[in-house]
Amino acid sequence: MRGKSIDTEFVAEFIQECAAFQKVSPEEICNEALQRIDGIDKQLKLRLKLVDVLSFFNHKKKAAPVKLEPVSFHNINKPASAEILGIIANSGCINSIDIFSRFAKYHEDYRKELIFTLKQMLETNILFKNSNGAFAFGPNYKLFNESKI
Repeated sequence: MRGKSIDTEFVAEFIQECAAFQKVSPEEICNEALQRIDGIDKQLKLRLKLVDVLSFFNHKKKAAPVKLEPVSFHNINKPASAEILGIIANSGCINSIDIFSRFAKYHEDYRKELIFTLKQMLETNILFKNSNGAFAFGPNYKLFNESKI
């Protein structure tokens, strides 16, 4: 599936929650959603400030262990993934600009497929972006590679 889908279950629960507080019109429900988004945005800003506090004291945040969860590689385009893995294998790590410039030589539809496949490979931890923003093999790379692409 491409594009953003709506989580209808969440939407229904949110509407029911609003209705419990006598907010039933679309305008009232949307205003409640906007208020909550604003609250989340404020929390994110506070988080950034707290990270500044940690940085001030040179506190190193411990890296969270990577959770290897069962994943399905069934929907990943095999030719596109092989192309991407080949680019990364030949480059070691490659940044976004360089990988997209390599995609430029292909027809637009295949480029879109490559980009979509790249996103899938990031989501399934076959690839990851390192701290410099470069693509590299992720924790599920070996598992994917052994899945007979």
